[in-house]
Amino acid sequence: MDTATWCTRIASVILGAFGVLHGTRLGNIEQMMQAGGVKAPLDALLKASWLIFSLEMVMVAIVAIVASQIERGGRIVLLCAAMMAANAVLVFHFVGLFIGVYAVSLVTILYAAGGWLQCRKAA
Repeated sequence: MDTATWCTRIASVILGAFGVLHGTRLGNIEQMMQAGGVKAPLDALLKASWLIFSLEMVMVAIVAIVASQIERGGRIVLLCAAMMAANAVLVFHFVGLFIGVYAVSLVTILYAAGGWLQCRKAA
């Protein structure tokens, strides 16, 4: 296995793990919403967004792994990097620095490196 594949796989494992852990924290979010007095329909919207974001992380990890196995899949891995960069910027803007921003930033860097190396190799 080459460096590009390793970068993409490591990033995907990190992202997939954070996606699963993120989804398991829904109970904590429900408690926080009750304590904060969040009412319908905002509570349902927040829960759905929470779970969608968890699923998005897992699916991007899967897409990146599959793309890393395709001859010209480096561009898809770079798109995954761009998506994770946008997530990092948005979450940082609205929530601030915390472990999730650091993790998604690391995933962005690894996907960018993996995608770039894969594109270079294909050229």
